Amino acid sequence: MKCVECGREFVAKGGGRPRKYCSNACRFKAYRERKAEAEADGVEPDNATRHDTKTDLSEGEFMDMLDPLPSYEDALRLVLRRLRRILDDETTQARDIAPISRIFIQTAKDLEDLRERESGGDLLAETGADVEADTSMGLDDV
Repeated sequence: MKCVECGREFVAKGGGRPRKYCSNACRFKAYRERKAEAEADGVEPDNATRHDTKTDLSEGEFMDMLDPLPSYEDALRLVLRRLRRILDDETTQARDIAPISRIFIQTAKDLEDLRERESGGDLLAETGADVEADTSMGLDDV
């Protein structure tokens, strides 16, 4: 076989796809030439790294990228999950259950109101906080 780059004769080894170049040096030289041609034509190579042109970030933008603030709905859902975990915890003191339950119910109502304003969805079905669970825990007196 003949090398595509230098024209030197070489013996193809093994199976698979036939080689085009006699050595790694010729293969790399062909690569550099293809790359130089592409740059001269103004064509960006396929494997080129693309960077955003905007590099100046304010400290607030940078912090938002690292730890974005949750939406109001996400924050309410997080509060509900944490309160439910506290209520289900066996180590929660009996004196703390009533105030936590009031906060839980108010947060669920706030989230339901928000969802109804935005889409008319049913929050209690989505969060798993249904009325039966509240009455079974004795929260109907709260």
